Amino acid sequence: MGFGVDWSDKMPPLFGNPVKDVALRAGDRRERGEFVISARGIEGGGIYAVSAAVRDGAALTLDLAPARSLAEVAGRLARPRGKDTVANWLRKALRLDPVKIALLHEWARPLPADPARLAQLIKALPVRHSGPARLPRRFPAPAASRARR
Repeated sequence: MGFGVDWSDKMPPLFGNPVKDVALRAGDRRERGEFVISARGIEGGGIYAVSAAVRDGAALTLDLAPARSLAEVAGRLARPRGKDTVANWLRKALRLDPVKIALLHEWARPLPADPARLAQLIKALPVRHSGPARLPRRFPAPAASRARR
């Protein structure tokens, strides 16, 4: 089971891409893993691990830089950006890949100018989803179950 997401028109080029090395939090549950962005939403091992807590009402957040502390992320973001675009600055300062940067823009735009506030979002990005979404069936149902329908 994944979670449905009503994506903006900026996200379709990223459908099918994995989001690797993130920490997913829902209630007391924290799992480090990965998931995939699809046209229907988000799905994958990391999502499955926290799905029960989310179905029970817990908010889902992502830590896009789980190997770095909040203080380290804030410190790196406090350095001058120069003439870099926001995306290039995030890539250089934190080694965030384009998929993580796109998710940050998707769920936190407009991004705060304050480095401490931006660091908090990177460490706990709220996932805006529409609830559980059934995944498309990848394999035909066994003959016995088709006969019962």
